[in-house]
Amino acid sequence: MKTERANSIRNLVADDGYAATFQTMGQYRTALLRAIDTAPAPSASPAASFQERVQPWMMECFGAEIAADQQERNHRFLEEALELVQACGATASEAHQLVDYVYSRPVGEKHQEVGGVMVTLAALCLAHGLDMHVAGETELARIWTKVEQIRTKQAAKPKHSPLPEHVPPATSADDRLHALLADIRAAAGDCGERMQAELPAYIGELRRDAARYRWLRRGQTFSVVDCIGNDLRAEELDTAIDAALRYRKRDA
Repeated sequence: MKTERANSIRNLVADDGYAATFQTMGQYRTALLRAIDTAPAPSASPAASFQERVQPWMMECFGAEIAADQQERNHRFLEEALELVQACGATASEAHQLVDYVYSRPVGEKHQEVGGVMVTLAALCLAHGLDMHVAGETELARIWTKVEQIRTKQAAKPKHSPLPEHVPPATSADDRLHALLADIRAAAGDCGERMQAELPAYIGELRRDAARYRWLRRGQTFSVVDCIGNDLRAEELDTAIDAALRYRKRDA
């Protein structure tokens, strides 16, 4: 297809009336060359926007249904936004506080909120020395090489869940405290005989017994003698006591 520039020059050459205004062929030739030089450059076809170039990848990777699933798109955008601020130093506590704050306010208008996302993303990238456009192009090129892996991950995604993959259920703080208490009881040799309030005193007595034994096993003030008169200290004393406890347990 001829461009506007080529058409305008062609029309000029074909115009006999225009040619007749010149006295010589040289003048006519000079005018044509000037027209060629000053004709407006053809307008280049506008390049596809980044958003338009993401669409073919979405269709190739997920198909029309998942690509247009608004809830899925909400979840994946939120996931990526959280990963970005986590990488930039935001804490989980800060994220939870902001979730509570945002959801306590009236719902915004989508078009305006998209603008806010774009402006604040640009501001964040400026603060961290990042180029958002280069980062976007780099990521789009990368994910085109990961289509099969992303399809596999999507197929394994838990249904009706915002999470991108199966995650073991998190234990509550109470569960963790109960598990810690059970570990402390086991380490202290308590099998549940004592009430929780009694444990500090019991563990304190164990600590004092341990301190006494460490002092005794040094053998500097008192001596421990076995049944045949051997003076026991340090590792020898440990071994003898461990053996006696094993015998006692076996006899019991």
